[in-house]
Amino acid sequence: MTCWEADYGGTSQGTGWEVIDWIPIGCPWDNTGGGQNNGGNSTYDPFGNPDPGTNGGYVYTSDAGFNSGGTSGYSQGYTGPATSPFVMTWEQRLLLDFKGTLNSAQRSFMSSHPAIKLDIHLFLLNNTSPFIDLGSSTNMQTIAAELINILIANPNMDFKDALENYYDDNPEDFMANFEYDQNSDDQIIPNMEDYLDCFNDGKDAINYEFVIYVDQPERGEDTVVTADPATVGHAFFSLVKNNTDGSNVTKTLGFYPEDDSYLLDLTDLEGPGVFQENGNLNQEHDFDVSISFTDLNVGQFSGIILDLIAYENADYDLNDFNCTSMGHLLAVNNLGFTMSPNTSMYRWFAVGASLVWGVSPGQYGVDLMEEEYTADVPYLTSMNFSEAKPKTSTSNCN
Repeated sequence: MTCWEADYGGTSQGTGWEVIDWIPIGCPWDNTGGGQNNGGNSTYDPFGNPDPGTNGGYVYTSDAGFNSGGTSGYSQGYTGPATSPFVMTWEQRLLLDFKGTLNSAQRSFMSSHPAIKLDIHLFLLNNTSPFIDLGSSTNMQTIAAELINILIANPNMDFKDALENYYDDNPEDFMANFEYDQNSDDQIIPNMEDYLDCFNDGKDAINYEFVIYVDQPERGEDTVVTADPATVGHAFFSLVKNNTDGSNVTKTLGFYPEDDSYLLDLTDLEGPGVFQENGNLNQEHDFDVSISFTDLNVGQFSGIILDLIAYENADYDLNDFNCTSMGHLLAVNNLGFTMSPNTSMYRWFAVGASLVWGVSPGQYGVDLMEEEYTADVPYLTSMNFSEAKPKTSTSNCN
């Protein structure tokens, strides 16, 4: 018997996935079991579906391929894989590959601990993207196997404790191929007050603007992280002074962790923060979604400047004071922005437990497009369907 796996490719519009080829693979199931109408007691389903018993379920036979079994099973049957291939989802393929890496002790432990088995499976699924070669999940599979070993050696330990135990000893494993942001090497702003002094150009202003930009990991999606390399996206912002003579002054910047020290303690993801330039000419940061607040008065604009100076030495906190939090907070504090962003669980360095919750660029971009909110000034939200650049920072100040 031959089973088949689908090879997926993106559609020309980039909006979905379609089968571009069929790949023959070995069949991991027993080739015994009942016929289409009577189910079968000796059939094995590797994906954890209910035992077919006598009332139905999955039945794999050497002659007929994939068939439905019994009255409560799947109603549609296939006459054979040669004409109607059985397609495994990427989740099924991932878990099947992982099972093949385990030794007998690890398999036995998983079978006798269904709750931990679920935790391990969710850990793998939460940290593997469906749109990459599953070979890149090898690191996560290795970590998952080590977690099983820890749990076998420590019968009273739960999954979360095992994860923290492994993380404490191997933090570098969780950062493999991780990139915080594509422009993380942009120049650091050494003195916020000097940087913003550019707005003191001696000219009369007609109005001011504040723009929040969101670079999502996947454009238009609430994805928290993508893989290979792992990236969580970025949120940043521009301050603009429009003068009566037609000129303007612009500064585009973002908030970052100063280094990786905020990742050293899984239970307290906080460390030194730093502001960096995101608007240098020809080096501007890409973005997908933006919200532009216009017609600010001098008091509102000055409030944003004073807040930035006050936040200059603030710590970066992945939970509640990250790059997305910063731009949002400036708008809430000074422009009456009423949106309450949804939070996301951060899983991008394999935190599979509910320890790390915060606003993320992916979810924030979706919120800007879908949620209802108000502000004290006019605003315009836009979604870009191709690469977009923000306002370029003014370089020749004063």
